[in-house]
This record gives sequence, structure tokens and C-alpha cells, in this order.
Amino acid sequence: MAQKYIKPENAYIVVVGNASEVADKLKPFSEIEYYDVNGKKTESTSQKTASAPATG
Repeated sequence: MAQKYIKPENAYIVVVGNASEVADKLKPFSEIEYYDVNGKKTESTSQKTASAPATG
């Protein structure tokens, strides 16, 4: 039944963490896209991430 509803070609995998620790392990699966803490696409992992705004 899962084959009817789950289509791998339309699936996304979201990984959160230190890119230097996980990126090489993910490369065999597909192209990797990087986003900053605000959800904006970035070009590389060498860019420092900004801290998230404080909420209160």
C-alpha cells in the first residue's frame, strides 16, 4: 500500500546539524542544498550562521 502513496521522486530529506559532520555522508544520495537559520538558501557551508532572534 505504501508504494501507492509514497513516491521517492517527490520526497525530501531534511537534515539539521553541523554540515562538516554530515555533508560527505549525504553526497551519495543527491545534490545537497544549504540554508541559513532564516531559511535563505546559501552557497556554501563555510559561511557563519547568524544567531536566531530571541523570542520572549
